[in-house]
Amino acid sequence: MSASTRIAWLDIAKGGSILLVVFLHASIKAEDAGIGNSHIWMINTIFGPIRMPVFFAVSGYLVRSLIRKEWRVVLTKRVWLLIYLFVLWTILHAIYRQGILYGQPPSVVIGTFLNSLITPSSEIWFIHALAIYTVATKGLYKLPRHALLGAALVMTFLSFSGLIQVDEHSHKGLLQYYAFFLIGCLFGEIAVERITSLGVLTLAALAVLYVTLFYGKMELTGLALGMAELAMCITGLLVGCRMAEWISRVPRLPDPLTYLGHNTLAIYLAHPFLLSIMLRLIRRIDGLPYWSSYVVIPGVVVAAIAGSLLLKVVVERVGAGWLYAPPALPGTREPAEARGR
Repeated sequence: MSASTRIAWLDIAKGGSILLVVFLHASIKAEDAGIGNSHIWMINTIFGPIRMPVFFAVSGYLVRSLIRKEWRVVLTKRVWLLIYLFVLWTILHAIYRQGILYGQPPSVVIGTFLNSLITPSSEIWFIHALAIYTVATKGLYKLPRHALLGAALVMTFLSFSGLIQVDEHSHKGLLQYYAFFLIGCLFGEIAVERITSLGVLTLAALAVLYVTLFYGKMELTGLALGMAELAMCITGLLVGCRMAEWISRVPRLPDPLTYLGHNTLAIYLAHPFLLSIMLRLIRRIDGLPYWSSYVVIPGVVVAAIAGSLLLKVVVERVGAGWLYAPPALPGTREPAEARGR
């Protein structure tokens, strides 16, 4: 398989993941607006072990070459971008949520911002996690990679099993998904080769295993639950990536997902604001029937994604590109590149 084909399906996998992320956030906000339903949540629950493992594995794969370079390059080309965007958009979240929605004074807005630097909101923690994962992987890069991945998998297992107790969603995510970033970053070429060689029967067997684990884990607790959750995430990663590779072979079909995969950052940053605005307006409509959620949630997902992409184009044309790309650091020739990958 050529390198170009590989990158194409990796973008499809990442595009599918960002679509699932927006769908999840739309479901949460729709529930707050009183128009959620159990079927919508079932979709999120089914795709949960696929969504973030695929997202982090592909993100790790796309920085695998950068990690091998010297610290200065890693910090200026990747970490600076992530820190800048995380801090800037955390400020915007605090202003919007506390200042605009709830009319809180500046002291509350500042307090929320400072607290969010340590405990990011569920809508922006991915940027925070990527910065930490990148620094950690660079710092630990000279260690035996199998031992490093093994330790990360143990951490994932212990978190899922509840033996490592953390309350915050963002902190749980840091513990649970580092292993998948490492799979992409340290074992990317091998993983791509193995995934793309999975046959139809193997994929079908993995799908059956995934469904079995999904229903079986409902009766599990402790170590057994941790093992089932970890197995689901690994199986979900294999199934999700293999399906993305198959989609890449169908003429015209992969184009929308590929486009989303190239623009995940713009979508991820802006979509929470657009979802909030749309669903707060919809919330004012009285007498919405139960079935309306089947129309409203997919509708706001599409609108939020389209609006996020349009917003980036508009702000860059009016000279506000700094919302998506940081200024160059002293001693560097150009700013860090803010791309969807």
